[in-house]
Amino acid sequence: MALSCHVCRINNSTISKYIKNMKHLILKPLFATLLLSGCSLLQAAPMTDNTANKLIQLTEVQLLLKNSQIEIQPIFEQQAEVILKNALATETLDAKEQQAAKQISQLMANLSKQIIDNPEFLNMIKQSYQRTYSEEEAQAYIAFLSTPQGQSINRKSPELMKLVMQQSTALSNQISNDPQQQEKFMQQLNSIIQPLLKRKAK
Repeated sequence: MALSCHVCRINNSTISKYIKNMKHLILKPLFATLLLSGCSLLQAAPMTDNTANKLIQLTEVQLLLKNSQIEIQPIFEQQAEVILKNALATETLDAKEQQAAKQISQLMANLSKQIIDNPEFLNMIKQSYQRTYSEEEAQAYIAFLSTPQGQSINRKSPELMKLVMQQSTALSNQISNDPQQQEKFMQQLNSIIQPLLKRKAK
């Protein structure tokens, strides 16, 4: 029972972190095909609502959001195992612990789905488009997405991001589990915390 409560506390903090990052994970493939010029953006006309709606339609945002839930599930599963291993201070999980890890990953997935199913999330994407692209840039993007090549690239973006996230997660786990890296991190962490503890003790 104590273990269950401990895992629940970890779930809540970790889920919040990953759900906040989920917006960036979903939006990155949508914005990955253009490079922006800061100077021209300041001088250009803002994107109209009609253009933004057309852009959302052509980028197939709602389909990408739906597919993203499937694509990122393995990432949730990997992170859930890491969380539980760290919480239990173990390198392997038995059958019951693996079941708990699946519950954690599913909880993370359910919460992220609640966010992207919220109508405000789609409106947030629309506003992000309008804040990022000028009308001229959006029209150029629309012209690109109206071609077969543009649609093909757009639909492959989530697959690309899935590969990037999986590899980055694996590399992150490898680095974080390195004893030398752990020792270095703890030394740096202590160098920050110790002065504060001494200050409190005065």
